Amino acid sequence: VYPANEVRGVRTAPVQGEFTVQDGIGRLRGGTELRATFDERSGTFAVAKAAGPNASVAAPAPATAVRALGAGTLEGRVLNLTSKSYLTNARITIEGTTLGAFTDESGEFRLVGVPAGEVNVRVFFTGLAAQTVRVAVSAGETVRRDFELDRSPRAVDDKVVALREFVVAEARETNAAAIAINEQRFAGNIKSVVSGDEYGDIGEGNVGAFLKFVPGVTIDMAGFQPNTVSVRGVPANNTPLTVDGNPIASAATSGTNRNFELVGLSMNNIARVEVSKTPTPDMAANSLGGAVNVISKSAFELARPQFNYHVFESANGMYLSLGEKSGPGKGSSGWRIRPGMDFSYIVPVSKAFGFTFNGTYFSRFQQSYSSQPTWSPIATNNAAGTAASPALLSYRLPSAPAILSRESFSVTADWKFTPRDVLSVGASYSGTDQFTDIVDQTWTVGTVAIGNYGPDFTRGNAGAGSVAYSTQSRRKAGATIFTNFKWRHTGPVWKLDAGGAYSTSTVHYRDVDEGFFEQAAYTLRAVTVNFSGISAIRPATMTTATTAGVPVDGTNINNATIGSARSNQADVLAVVGSFNVNARRDFDVGIPLTLKAGLDLRREDRDMRNPQLSRNFVGPDKVANTADDVVGRYDLESTGYSGQHMAWGLAPRRWQSTAKLWVLYQQRPEYFVLNETSAISTSANNSRKITETVSAGYLRADARLWQNRLWLVGGARYERTDDDGYGVLNDLRAT
Repeated sequence: VYPANEVRGVRTAPVQGEFTVQDGIGRLRGGTELRATFDERSGTFAVAKAAGPNASVAAPAPATAVRALGAGTLEGRVLNLTSKSYLTNARITIEGTTLGAFTDESGEFRLVGVPAGEVNVRVFFTGLAAQTVRVAVSAGETVRRDFELDRSPRAVDDKVVALREFVVAEARETNAAAIAINEQRFAGNIKSVVSGDEYGDIGEGNVGAFLKFVPGVTIDMAGFQPNTVSVRGVPANNTPLTVDGNPIASAATSGTNRNFELVGLSMNNIARVEVSKTPTPDMAANSLGGAVNVISKSAFELARPQFNYHVFESANGMYLSLGEKSGPGKGSSGWRIRPGMDFSYIVPVSKAFGFTFNGTYFSRFQQSYSSQPTWSPIATNNAAGTAASPALLSYRLPSAPAILSRESFSVTADWKFTPRDVLSVGASYSGTDQFTDIVDQTWTVGTVAIGNYGPDFTRGNAGAGSVAYSTQSRRKAGATIFTNFKWRHTGPVWKLDAGGAYSTSTVHYRDVDEGFFEQAAYTLRAVTVNFSGISAIRPATMTTATTAGVPVDGTNINNATIGSARSNQADVLAVVGSFNVNARRDFDVGIPLTLKAGLDLRREDRDMRNPQLSRNFVGPDKVANTADDVVGRYDLESTGYSGQHMAWGLAPRRWQSTAKLWVLYQQRPEYFVLNETSAISTSANNSRKITETVSAGYLRADARLWQNRLWLVGGARYERTDDDGYGVLNDLRAT
């Protein structure tokens, strides 16, 4: 309330937005001669001109009912002086009160209801020296005070300070560790937070190579690269991975599950990773053991532009020579020393706008060997071998060269379009191209007579053994596109945020389109197989002979018979859309209490098509496994890869080529017979489509007791999941 004659002619400042009554009146009368008083009985404010030499004095309200407006607002930003980055979750408290706040993603904080007068403001961030500064707060007004924290105590006035000696190389690791510890200290649940640069450079850029260092996290490997993540022993299917709180599409080829394949996410645009190990009401219902959330880089994190880049090479220790080198298939030939680079450009254009741009290219050659002996009595179909004296019955020797290339690009932009509202948008692309060519030989003795085996030898029965040769050649190419937005509103009463994301992910497996079969099988049959010089790792010598005792070179593919060839060109498409909105408000009910509520909507569509065409080789006589099916009659050897180095000290092998077998099929298709029944059955059973819609709402309450020493979190969540799937209907009545 105010008397019109008292305020007539006074022009107040223009004010727009959402404020408390105290803050709103304080902003209106800022720079004017108006004063405000508060009536505790009626809950109203009285506004009048301040007394002066020529000012009229309004009749005062009763002294017991009116007092001067006694609270103001403190806001500002907290900077890490060492890294020149703004701090998230720095804690600001007013000494002698229960008032406190944390900085947001851009280092901003706001404290409402600060007692008028001079107050001691304490700023704390783990790993940096805390600061306590005396700040004058005017009643009903907003005071801005920025803070700069350092690793050692520093002066906060204009005095010159002599700095102690420091080591620049340690700064990055120290800052990263401090961020992680601080986030964990003030988290509402059990959480591990790791800064993106805490473990140094991750050459490949796969986030799994980074997460494997986090306690409680298990990384499942697919060959030589991290594939999925699980938390606290719970399978990856129930460990959601999100980007800025939004689910991301993954064309997982493992089936109709929620697994996220890590190859679709690059480390280059990641500021930090949060691993929550206890579910809270605002987390998805399938977070049984925990969840992983990736936080993207933001331009508001830094005080000045920053450009980082790396250029590097990667190589396998067994292949350190320059120049191209042959592989068993077309895609595994090439340079063994591969290039790589990444860059990150973060530009805070102004306090209201900034952007980031990041990119990565990586290529690696990987060669792996394994030694796989099989012993009896594990093989129960053979009488040879006992627990005390086992017999070596088979030995498998796979060789798996692979070449992986991946590239990623991302861009983000942050716009603070009002003092209380920030809009962030982002887009990223991640692409992979991998060729894997697994060739192996499996030597099997078949049956063994009693007395024909010992600790260091096995002699198979005449003609009972075989040597199997197989090849798996595949090119896997995929791309993941992710777009998202987030709006954040930091009001004096309500804190609101809303966001959404749309992402697509594709995986394409190719073989015959690239000029080779996906799988080929060859066999050297009805031979006598002997092992000698057996150790815990492998037999020193493996020999094969005919039933008449004529030696046959089992390491040479040309002595085997062509069995079959298969094509398996699969396509997987995943599309994910999501939207969420959250509201939070703080209450003072004798103890600090925060209520948070929100809605979450997610939908995923996945379409999997996986046809398999298997062909048996019959040769010119149209009969399988006859003399005209021997590999040596045709040019099927991978001559470039044959004779190369082998692991375990074994002699070089003569390997097969799926590319040359495809050429033979192109020239003589009548030599191959398609298994039509298998083609129809496997193609139908392996092709599925599913749509999943998840809608959820939650209410969460946070209470702090004993001067913030005890933090209680509780609430409730309702989540509904609807699935609509399409696949083969197995109807027994139709048979």
